[in-house]
Amino acid sequence: MISSRGQEAAPFELLVGVVMMAFVLAIGFVVITGSQKAQCEQQAKDLVERLRSEFESLFKNESSKHLSVESPSCFSEKSSIEIRGQKDREVCALFCSGSNERCTLIMFSTETFSEIGCLRVPQDILFKEPENCENTPQDSVPFNFEPVSFGYNKDLNAGNYFFSKKVVFSTSQPEICSYKQDLSG
Repeated sequence: MISSRGQEAAPFELLVGVVMMAFVLAIGFVVITGSQKAQCEQQAKDLVERLRSEFESLFKNESSKHLSVESPSCFSEKSSIEIRGQKDREVCALFCSGSNERCTLIMFSTETFSEIGCLRVPQDILFKEPENCENTPQDSVPFNFEPVSFGYNKDLNAGNYFFSKKVVFSTSQPEICSYKQDLSG
């Protein structure tokens, strides 16, 4: 008579194999998810660094600047980008190193992640409202760009921007007019 012992053990061995396979798949999923999250966070860090560099270039050296802003699409929740003026020595020391009482930060944030960079720019920058940018020569503003309200503590939404800087010589205060490309027309 043939032993049926091997046939009795087969379902148990199959069950052990299925459990092991599920465990391996679960570990693999965790690793892949973690890797995707790290890549997504790196994209946000790269965005903050690029915007920091572009804004510093505008505020320090250039009279105008085109800037394309696109938030990483890998975040499922709503994200925001803003420039924030800080008047807190501890916060400024944390992000900008030094002992300044005032500093300017550029921030990318979602509900679950944030990246903050230090903008090394003059503290007296004035972001002008659209109605106050009428004196900007129209030939210096690209076609299809409309004045927008942008400045401290206001979201920089995805899109193409043009920033025009003028320095008021009596105060040496930089004034920035912001324009966003109108893609509707």
